[in-house]
Amino acid sequence: MAMHGELYIAGKIGPEQVDLIRSRFAALIGKDIDFMVKRDETLIGGFLATINGTVYDASIATQIKHAKEWLLAKDNTGASI
Repeated sequence: MAMHGELYIAGKIGPEQVDLIRSRFAALIGKDIDFMVKRDETLIGGFLATINGTVYDASIATQIKHAKEWLLAKDNTGASI
């Protein structure tokens, strides 16, 4: 029996790409997954998946957020950038 999840994407995505993401998660989790694909342009790019209450965030928006946090932390330590 397949698990259900939601796949949030920033823009258009083809069925081949959804199938690739689905197969990678199936290999990771060990079960087939049926995704409901939803659009979320705030992600900028990449995707965010929720499966059984777990969030897998591979979005550009989160990568930018982490880079900003890292740069601000480095700046606050007195290290040169």
